[in-house]
Amino acid sequence: MTVSKGRVLRIGTRASALALAQTTAWANSLGLPEGGFELVSITSDGDRSTASLASLGGTGVFVSALRDALIAGEVDAIVHSFKDLPTAPVDGIDLVAVPHREDASDALVSATGLALDSLTLGARVGTGSPRRRAQLLSRRPDLEVLDIRGNVDTRLGRVLDPATEPDRRLDAVVLAAAGLRRLGRAEVITQTLDLSLWPTAPAQGALAVEVLTGADAALRGGVAGSDQSDSRIAAAVEREVLRTLEAGCAAPLGVSATVIGTVVSATATVYALDGTGHATVSAQESLENAGGLGARIARDLLAAGAADLAPVGRGQRGPAVSLVGRTVLVPRGGERGTAWAREIEARGGRAVLAPLVEITPPTDEAPLLDAVAALGRGDYDWLALTSVNAVHALIAHGATRGGVRVAVVGEVTAAAAKAAGWSVDLIPQRRTAAGLVEAWRALLASTGGVAVGDARSRVLLPLSALAATTLETGLANLGMVTDRVDAYDVAPLEPSSQVVDDVESGRIDAIIITSGSVARRVAEVFPRLPQTVAIACIGEPSAKAARDFGLRVGAVATTSTGPGTIEALENWLSWTQNQENGA
Repeated sequence: MTVSKGRVLRIGTRASALALAQTTAWANSLGLPEGGFELVSITSDGDRSTASLASLGGTGVFVSALRDALIAGEVDAIVHSFKDLPTAPVDGIDLVAVPHREDASDALVSATGLALDSLTLGARVGTGSPRRRAQLLSRRPDLEVLDIRGNVDTRLGRVLDPATEPDRRLDAVVLAAAGLRRLGRAEVITQTLDLSLWPTAPAQGALAVEVLTGADAALRGGVAGSDQSDSRIAAAVEREVLRTLEAGCAAPLGVSATVIGTVVSATATVYALDGTGHATVSAQESLENAGGLGARIARDLLAAGAADLAPVGRGQRGPAVSLVGRTVLVPRGGERGTAWAREIEARGGRAVLAPLVEITPPTDEAPLLDAVAALGRGDYDWLALTSVNAVHALIAHGATRGGVRVAVVGEVTAAAAKAAGWSVDLIPQRRTAAGLVEAWRALLASTGGVAVGDARSRVLLPLSALAATTLETGLANLGMVTDRVDAYDVAPLEPSSQVVDDVESGRIDAIIITSGSVARRVAEVFPRLPQTVAIACIGEPSAKAARDFGLRVGAVATTSTGPGTIEALENWLSWTQNQENGA
């Protein structure tokens, strides 16, 4: 393989020992000359957190940081554990290789060398997977199943290290066989669990390699040369089950697909989280018709009652429970807070308005005034808007409706920009700063590197004083000249003692998180937040911030809108209610 003459292939990977091992093995398989590749370790939110996979939000928690590095031009290709990838494609990024798949099975490692069925009554078994927990309890309801996190060595140590403290010691742990083998630790496996009885996570054991859509032909072709068709097809069928069920990698779903000759066979099982029930469907199809196999299995699972067992198929279950009888805290003020409250009350809920932050002018307004003047003179080719607050700040400081091209982070900001008199030229599919960089890169690629209006010229970035540097760094890597200016600041507000008491005593059922600054304040103001409080986030960036501040995120909107967030909250409450009622 050749990347381009004299160039080293930069490969992005998670920083864990397992990720480095599997990425190195893949890179060595490419046949590059000595020194032909460099591993770039990237730490994800999932790697930093010690929370359970379920509370982290499941699918995608290990992915975004890698994709952001690819979009920013910091790496040429990224390697994922395929099971970590969200099922939705991302504009500007292509999956070009699924290399030969390792064993997809789970493995039991026990301290005494006993198999699962022979473990002592009440044995302590560790896993970080809701699916494995459900499978363990389904087979052995007497087990004490503990939620654990950490790298492979940390988990193994709790079983095999005699120096482990008694209260942390486990009788056994369940891990992916592929990971143990890739780390050279296959000798610790006590029992490989039969896939026909113990299906695993969709695409477990497989890798996924992504590059930018506009990557040069040599890079793309060289990476694609490592693709293995049977592995790709089997993983695709398994992930189609996942996608159709609208589940995440934290859902108690096991699925196993195999390709034998010209036939694809698959079995999928959805488990009750407590192991008290399951639904299983098996089917097979010819290779040429395998594209619909996973969806058919998922529909059959729903028909068999899978949605009554676990949080799957929400979009196919009819309306979620309303908010009747639920009290929702809206930690925002102003018109947007009022709009949130109206949406909640329209769905039968009670809204408590308790602003925890307020938008204030920047400490020094002179740079913003200078930027507004330059905007009016036509000094900028693009205006990048990442929030409604930025739009309001510009208008409040006298910004005119000039002919500048406008890029926005999402539909809500787009509506505000249009209301201010600006036409919108660019909206990303992924509603984040990184997604906006991604969309800009695609625009440049489609125009041969120069978009209409000389897109590589000057871009004005009116941002919060607390905003990260993702957008300006990403655009700078695309060759653009960026002028960042503090358009507004975020100041803390204190809620009433009654609100604090209502939250901490459990009289509040849910809290809406609309931004990273709100997430920070919720964590600061309510340090004794009950686990029963549902946290609903307007989008993944807010959810990421909430997790970073130690909040247990339940619902995350996919539309980054108020109604979308409330709908996500309703879906979450619907499922949790079913669990409480034993449905």
